[in-house]
Amino acid sequence: MFRLKCHQPTEQKPNFYIQSKGEHSGRPLKNPIPNCFSVYTESEHLYSLVYALYIGGKFKPHIGGSVVPFIRLDDAKQIIKQNLSFYSNTHLFSKIESIDTLKENIRKQLILLDQLQRSLCNKALQ
Repeated sequence: MFRLKCHQPTEQKPNFYIQSKGEHSGRPLKNPIPNCFSVYTESEHLYSLVYALYIGGKFKPHIGGSVVPFIRLDDAKQIIKQNLSFYSNTHLFSKIESIDTLKENIRKQLILLDQLQRSLCNKALQ
């Protein structure tokens, strides 16, 4: 159903990424960062499942490291495999994806509002 590997920039483009090091280990990502796993899948909702696992704190008990927190590749695979039974809730994952899209739109709107505010401030000071 899915394949999880350490990210290599020279490989084919994966469907999404999972952060492997840092305070947010286990977080799914749309774009790669230096310390991440690549996820290859045919499934359209696996990103949402991993996001739900991350928000639900399912990765936290498996994060190790005394200085730099990290999650092992095998632990991440096991957590995802163990929770694939929840994958049948596709209507919930569709709602999670809708919320993610709305949040992205709001982020873009905030950037535009900041630009407008800066422009008005500059105009007021001329």
